[in-house]
Amino acid sequence: MRIIIIGQGPAGTSAIESIRSYDQESEITVISGENSIPYSPTLLPDYLLNKEKEVLFWKGKDFFSRMNVHAILGEKATKIFPEENKLLTQSKKEFTYDKLLLAAGAFVTIPKIKGLDKKGIFSFKTLEDTENILNWLGKERVKRAVVIGAGFIGLDAAIVLKQKGLDVKVVEILDHVLPAMLDKEMGEHAIGILEKKGIQILCEEKVVEIKGKKKVNKVILESGKELKCEIVILAAGVKPNLSFIDGKLKTGRGIIVNQYLQTSIENVFAAGDIIEFEDKITEERRVNAIHPNAVIQGRVAGKNIIGQREKYSGLEGINIIKIFDLPIVSAGAMQGNVIRKFEEGEYRKFYVKDKRIVGLQFVGSTDKAGIYYSLMGKHESLEGKERLIFDERFNYGYMLTLCCKAPALL
Repeated sequence: MRIIIIGQGPAGTSAIESIRSYDQESEITVISGENSIPYSPTLLPDYLLNKEKEVLFWKGKDFFSRMNVHAILGEKATKIFPEENKLLTQSKKEFTYDKLLLAAGAFVTIPKIKGLDKKGIFSFKTLEDTENILNWLGKERVKRAVVIGAGFIGLDAAIVLKQKGLDVKVVEILDHVLPAMLDKEMGEHAIGILEKKGIQILCEEKVVEIKGKKKVNKVILESGKELKCEIVILAAGVKPNLSFIDGKLKTGRGIIVNQYLQTSIENVFAAGDIIEFEDKITEERRVNAIHPNAVIQGRVAGKNIIGQREKYSGLEGINIIKIFDLPIVSAGAMQGNVIRKFEEGEYRKFYVKDKRIVGLQFVGSTDKAGIYYSLMGKHESLEGKERLIFDERFNYGYMLTLCCKAPALL
């Protein structure tokens, strides 16, 4: 059997391992626009900070040879023809397959800003991006940075650049940071932590132009403010990479897949940041581009590609980020009644709807977050028990007691 995998990120590599654990004979070809062996995207901030490249290669530098995979790197897939079981790459090469896995991930969205042709402007999504930033910092006198976007990628970049001694300002068009993770109230606590560490946050502001002769020297905001800088990081969001799909598959915000991670074409599968699926907690279809989801999806897709049927149980909706040494965790929806407990340096908030926890947000602590998340996943009613959420006795056993509705601790 000929299997082609588009993408060598966490989903693609996980799928390869899954396939090879059952099937040593099928021919596997990986096609990737990135000219690199598999690496961990979650470790890019560490590489940018410490310049220790070896830690990135989580699967080993011999991964492709060890897995007997033919890797075509630095070559993007440009179009698929599922009715003919073939695809084309940017150099017009044609490949045929029996099974195809789409694991091409997501790309950084580039905002419409004048002056994007200046030197010193970078994304921070790939290994190549990170190396370009390091090269710029190494050869230029960079003292000030502007990060456009205050999501996961933007704050990771801002924190590392601050740790490297730069003056850092973050510009966010919305009214708070981490908008996909936190509501405004909790986002303000995160801003407080960032600003205490010396990172200036400018919310409800928009960059309209980047100035400089050849190199960036300042950005202009819609409000008229000018921010001097020698480097700009574009981190205004990411979108699934659907450019090569060309209407051949059913899509929403991402590629629509069934429980076996099959697309609308039976022998074409998809996994990772590129897919849209139901969230375990909210039961709503969405894209959730986080590393654990990609790894699990890759494993499940790999099994199904070779006929070892397994259903994918749904997106894990829990997100974790560290602002310097302080963790932030969130999961679920931002709707319903609010139960909160705010203490100095630790802020915990729950959303309760239809008598059950549908969302949580913690800033400054992850204590018991996994237990609460498990309770959310069980969709158990908390009717009359809301006050027990912050009980000191609350642990996994206590959670089971609640779920079983035993009266002993109530």
